[in-house]
This record gives sequence, C-alpha cells and structure tokens, in this order.
Amino acid sequence: MDCLSLTRKSYPKYKNGFNLLKMGVILELPRRSTDQEDENKAVKSFSELLENSSLSKTAYIYYEVLFRQLMMCDEAKTGIRYDLDEPKAHFFCGKLDPQERIKRIESFLSSHRNKSVYAFNRLTFDKKDKVREISLDIKKALESVELIRERAESVIHEENIPFIDLKKEAEALHKRIVSQAKKKISRLNGGSAGFLALDENNRLTVNITQYEFFRHYCRIYYGLIEAHFALNNVNDNSDRNGCQAFIASKLNFEFGSHLGMTFNSELVRKRLDLRTKDSSHSLASKIKIIDSKFVECLIPGLS
Repeated sequence: MDCLSLTRKSYPKYKNGFNLLKMGVILELPRRSTDQEDENKAVKSFSELLENSSLSKTAYIYYEVLFRQLMMCDEAKTGIRYDLDEPKAHFFCGKLDPQERIKRIESFLSSHRNKSVYAFNRLTFDKKDKVREISLDIKKALESVELIRERAESVIHEENIPFIDLKKEAEALHKRIVSQAKKKISRLNGGSAGFLALDENNRLTVNITQYEFFRHYCRIYYGLIEAHFALNNVNDNSDRNGCQAFIASKLNFEFGSHLGMTFNSELVRKRLDLRTKDSSHSLASKIKIIDSKFVECLIPGLS
C-alpha cells in the first residue's frame, strides 16, 4: 500500500498519464490596480532595454508569439503549455513570405485574450501550489507515523507487552514513507534533477535554478533570436547588450520575484551549454518557424 496515500487526496492527471510536476503550465498573472505603478515602471524599463537591444516593441512581440509556439510544439518535448496560447506552431512554419508570416502572427494576436499586453505581462508557474501540496503530503504522512510511534510507546508501557515491538514497526513505516517520497520526487523531477529534494529533516526543498523549464527556455529562445542579434553585430559577450544578457533580463522581467532569484548572462550561458548536441538550439530553423528573410524584415535598414 502507498504510505503517502494514507494522508493525501487524489490528484488530477494530465492526458499523458503523468500528474503534478510532469507537465508545467505557464500562467499569465492578472494586473492588479495596487501593482499598476510598479508594473508600469517595469514595462518602461523593459521597453528601454528593447531599444538598446535593437528590438522594436513590435518585433519583440512577434518573436514572443513564435517563441511560445516553439516551447509548446511536440518537437520541443518540453511538457510546457502557456495557459492563454493555443499551440499551433505549424501554422507559422514553412517557406512563408515574411509578410505572410507577419499576417498570421497578427491574426493570432487579434483574437488573443491578452492582446493589449501580450509579451509584457508577468508570468508564473502552476507548479507553485503543487509543490506546496507535495510538501504538505509528506509532512502529514510523517506526522501520522510520529503519532503512531507515540501511541505505541504508550501502549507498550501501559499494557506491558514488550513482545510486540510497535515502536520498531513505526520506525520501519517512517523509512518506507521517506523512501516512497524520494521515489515520487525523483519521478516528478523528470529531467530536472535537483529541482525537488528532501533535506536531512525530510522537508521538501526547491532549487528553482535546476528546473528543466529554464534550460528549454534559454536554448529555444537563443535559437530563435540569435540571428537578430548577429545581424545587428551585437557582441554576445557584452553584459549590457548581448543575446544571453537579454534572455536573462527577459526572464527577470517576466517572472520577477516569483523566481526567488535573479538571472544573469552567466546563468543563461550555463543553461545554453552550446557545446552539447541539443536539437532545441536549432529547433526554430529545423521546423522552419523563422528564416533569414523574416529576421531581416524586422530590422530597420535591412528589409
């Protein structure tokens, strides 16, 4: 019997048969009036960054549409979905005239629920609450075992039945729960080894930098946007204007305090690891969701 099931509710499963952390959803955060001033400052600051990065606001939004489609497409195998974006990558793929691709992007944006703030809205993960549920699961299960242990000691003392080692049985149950919890965490981590773990006190810990999402994010976005930076002769080693630094700034803008950390170009560089053979680097060109003519069309003076 699953020890953790003694104290947990049934969790819903996704269509691929895996539940909880196996698939992630990126959520658009609604704007609250109390945050509007800070939000306006963040948007203004990010807009200025775009200008310094040779990306117009319009070009950035176009790239964001294609990026989200790449993140969600079957070839990427990320297990990620954006809650308000319908996955239809192949609608934008193929040998399309730049204006035709733009036309399709504009059509997509025109019916989007967040079209007025598309690509400029804060994001978060659906995993946040699910991690909390897992943590509570483990805590409740272990507390139940501790209660059994205390009652066992009381019964042994009051009834004088030393031949029944209930305390030993409780300790064995404790070990089984911890072992099962570790197996569940390992399975739920998927390719994100180290994302979730149990500490020495059997409390669930989260290392957001190890979440596989960020490796997919950095590699796919780099493969999409690198040509734009290259055509503008932007030095990628520049902490101010480089492609990797821009990805870090984009992550910080989108997720802000929800990450509990700040990205920089070095962290992005580690996620990229361009020395490894990974198709996510070339996914944009592989499925023909972008080409040189389209990139040039978005750069003033080149089109």
